[in-house]
This record gives sequence, structure tokens and C-alpha cells, in this order.
Amino acid sequence: IGLITADELNISGLTSTQNTNNYLYKDTFYWSLSPGSFDSHANVFVADHGSISYSSTANYNAVVPVINLSADYSRTLIGSGTQASPYHFE
Repeated sequence: IGLITADELNISGLTSTQNTNNYLYKDTFYWSLSPGSFDSHANVFVADHGSISYSSTANYNAVVPVINLSADYSRTLIGSGTQASPYHFE
């Protein structure tokens, strides 16, 4: 269990354009684990209402944990990973 990375956000379908149908969409901002830079404070990539943006950690205070599954387990999942058809198993 950990924080999602900017690469994982991008692979899921979140881009610089808002995608409210994505299973990672939340009607809020949340941090990723991916750093951007350091000025007087840390800058990270954030999930930004269904898109990816870059911002200071001082601006947002929400995190969303993710669980990574092994390839063997993920082969047993049903669903497309979207909000309408989330992954599940039987």
C-alpha cells in the first residue's frame, strides 16, 4: 500500500484534460508520490479533479492510498477498471 505515482495516474487515463469517467476520479485534489521540484517547499504531481497537474504540497492536503496487485492476482480480476465497471473478482 502506498501513494500513486504520476506514471500510474497517466497510465490510468488521467492527463492534462479532465476525465470524470476515470476510476481514479475524485471531486477533489490529491497528491501523488512523484516529486516535481523543491523551491521553498516541495512540489509534486497531483490528481486535479480528474486530470494531472503540478503543484505545491502547501496547496493540498489530501492523499489517496493505492494497492498494487501481483500479475498472477490481476489476471483473475473482472471489470475494466472504470468507475462504471471497477475491478472485482468472483
